[in-house]
Amino acid sequence: MGKMSKAKGARGEREFAEVIREASGGVFDAHRGRQYCGGPNSPDIICTMPLHWEVKRTETCATWKFWQQAEADAGIEKEPAVAWKKNGGIWLAFCRAHHLIALHAEIFRLRKLLKEATTKTE
Repeated sequence: MGKMSKAKGARGEREFAEVIREASGGVFDAHRGRQYCGGPNSPDIICTMPLHWEVKRTETCATWKFWQQAEADAGIEKEPAVAWKKNGGIWLAFCRAHHLIALHAEIFRLRKLLKEATTKTE
């Protein structure tokens, strides 16, 4: 990998860490990891989310290749996830479908409980 490519990747990792911090309203802390060998002890993003982020800043998205790397590096404690952005584009993220669906189901359940609790106190 060339020097320019490494620098672009590092910028992308710092940029995506900022996306996590901003989008979560500060709930999740995130910063660029120290890459040296890959694996669960060397993530692209060190984050309090239960996700192992593989961050890619490329013009083309090699979806399966990126996913395989995230899955191989995630270990057993975190779910793999990929964040990808091309020049001039927006950040896109992908994870296991069941993980995304379960997350939204939990949000739906919590909103329902909150609405019920609010209705009872009125």
